[in-house]
Amino acid sequence: MASDEVSAPGWDAIDRAVFAIHQREPDHHFGMSPPPGLSDNALNGISAYRVDLGGRTGFHLVTYGLTELFDKESDDADTSGFGFELTMRVVADEGLDTPPMWAMNFLHNLAKYVARTGIRFGVGHHMHANGPIAADRSTALHAVVFAEDPQLGTIETPNGEVQFLTVVGITTEEREAIQTWNAAGVLGVMKPRLPLLLTDLGRRSLMEDEAFAAAMQDGAAREGSSQSVAFRNTGGFVCDGERVVVTMGANDVVDFARLLRGRIAFHRSFVVRLPAATITFEPGERVEWAGGSDAVVVRLPATSALQLAKDVRPVRGELDVAACLRIRVVPTEIKDQEGRVVRTVG
Repeated sequence: MASDEVSAPGWDAIDRAVFAIHQREPDHHFGMSPPPGLSDNALNGISAYRVDLGGRTGFHLVTYGLTELFDKESDDADTSGFGFELTMRVVADEGLDTPPMWAMNFLHNLAKYVARTGIRFGVGHHMHANGPIAADRSTALHAVVFAEDPQLGTIETPNGEVQFLTVVGITTEEREAIQTWNAAGVLGVMKPRLPLLLTDLGRRSLMEDEAFAAAMQDGAAREGSSQSVAFRNTGGFVCDGERVVVTMGANDVVDFARLLRGRIAFHRSFVVRLPAATITFEPGERVEWAGGSDAVVVRLPATSALQLAKDVRPVRGELDVAACLRIRVVPTEIKDQEGRVVRTVG
């Protein structure tokens, strides 16, 4: 796909890996103009291959641009660029021979997020889209989870290693199951139900399947949560004398309660990473805290963590866990993919 006049060893390596799977050139390639560096585009292009997804026509999408396609620019010889490209398998829109534009836009928005923040996605990471993953479409899929592409995996290129991360559309309930248990376990139960981890806007939540829901409950009860880090754009803490006041958005409260049950109650810690601060919650013999400035550690006995998970609510207010710890909940504005406020929680 790269021009013969320009040396593009990274691009060529991706082409070879995808050709080994599909044995042909892409059915469609969408180049970004202007390219990254000259605009807010984060990708050089997306290729689309027509595929069969469990008897249904779909497309396998592959991005170009999150890794070093041309010259080696970073100092990390082992990793190319951000270390990954994104893929997605989507069911085709009925009557159309081109990949759904919502999927192309979604992948590009994810790439722009990575380029803007420097945050690297990885296997098992998941995120809520604050609405349908396909803007202006009716679907139960409001979140995504990242898995290694089941066909492409990880390759070596002249510019370093490249992993292909496939983006899987999931429902809010399925994401909650991942938070309560772990992504590997949930994806393992999903795979027989979602051929090649396809994204189908028309499907219902797998949590409606009794066997699937039971597997989720059994896994969480047996192992607890594997989620050790939560990224948040809002919230923080203030050290007020002998007490620390932790502030969180109402939209984050349910996830917070789930982590208290799935981590502290299983004698495991978790970290909340904010734009300018870090809050670590650890199991301890008593409620206490230490730190200050841009990092604080809060320790909780399992009994206190379970009680806090039960008492905290996604509404504006304050809750004293002990004399030294107060949880303050503030309203949260929910925005769509275009940055428009669609509702306020709390």
